[in-house]
Amino acid sequence: MMVWARFKPADPQAPFNQGFTLPLEISLRTSKDGVRSYANPVDELKVLRDKKILTIEDKALLLGENTLTFDKSAKLIELEMTLDYPLGRKPSAIYLQVGQTKILCDLAKNKFHGAKGKYSGISSYDKEDGKLDLRIYIDSATLETFAENGAVYFIHNRTDQGAALNDIKIHVEDGEVGIESLNVYELKSISGR
Repeated sequence: MMVWARFKPADPQAPFNQGFTLPLEISLRTSKDGVRSYANPVDELKVLRDKKILTIEDKALLLGENTLTFDKSAKLIELEMTLDYPLGRKPSAIYLQVGQTKILCDLAKNKFHGAKGKYSGISSYDKEDGKLDLRIYIDSATLETFAENGAVYFIHNRTDQGAALNDIKIHVEDGEVGIESLNVYELKSISGR
């Protein structure tokens, strides 16, 4: 499935304000809450991966802000991350910041909030492994976020459209968080240019 999405370009004179999302695979799965719809990017998108610009395994994060710097700056990025709570002390919230765009993972309420709190919250549930799984595609104008193995999917504007990115910031509120795995890829253009 592909969705026709509307978004607000950073430049008010831009000749567009809409576009297709990534191609998605939609599936039905049984969760602890019953049958639910899941959305994930199609596997064929992996051919867009170019250089891996950051890899981390088994790293504890500090309370407050943690900045993870890429090997090189990039405009088109795929980020895959699994966070765990090694001592069983799950934080109340984790904020991710990519460039100027922020995503709130409200773990106390099992909700995800998009950029600048524009969304009241997309409800989620843990995929029953006690970890937080995220996959984020960043292009020039938007971020597409897949969480909890596809139980959560949303798209929102990039605050700093078109800017090259150098790092990701992870802010931890109380509790203890570790990065089980993190891979960041620079992507080739989907248009082949």
